[in-house]
Amino acid sequence: MKKQAEKDKITALYERLSHDDERAGESVSIENQVEIVETAAFPQNYAAAMTVYRRIEEFNKVITVDIGGGTLDYLMIRGGKSDLSVCDSLEKGVIRLYNDISSRVNFEQDILIDDTDIDRIIREERTDFHVEVA
Repeated sequence: MKKQAEKDKITALYERLSHDDERAGESVSIENQVEIVETAAFPQNYAAAMTVYRRIEEFNKVITVDIGGGTLDYLMIRGGKSDLSVCDSLEKGVIRLYNDISSRVNFEQDILIDDTDIDRIIREERTDFHVEVA
């Protein structure tokens, strides 16, 4: 019974791929398949933490932070292992930060400011704005 179920899965996959590649005659989709042997799921920021794992594994507790465009993810590494009780993904990424800065300056100073202006202010470079904006 189990062997038949496996055969049905393969047949269904082949039929779907044959249909999806829209080729007349013999399908080449079956030639282009990839077998996935093993998968794993990890919490947000785990991949970022592993890029510095050798530098942090000796510490008892480390909070790693990954600031992306849309989210800010953090994860506690405790004794070299992920502590999922201290793990979250917040909608506080760089894009939102820049949008919040731009909106606040526009509201408070009546000035339109863009990402390039914000970058120059952060880097303490010369801008055309008054000191109050910077």
